[in-house]
Amino acid sequence: MRMWGFPWLSWLCLVLLAAVIALAMIDEAARIQLLLTLGLTAVLLLVARATRGVARPGVPRE
Repeated sequence: MRMWGFPWLSWLCLVLLAAVIALAMIDEAARIQLLLTLGLTAVLLLVARATRGVARPGVPRE
């Protein structure tokens, strides 16, 4: 599927996302929320990596 504005629109989205994160780091309440979200994401990534090879009943291994 072709996307209009490729690759410029993708770069614009990344710049806007970085701007939102930068603005969130300025506001104290938003900074705490952003850092907690980043921490939770890191914990979930570690749990996913640690349990990657664990087999579950009824779920075929890839």
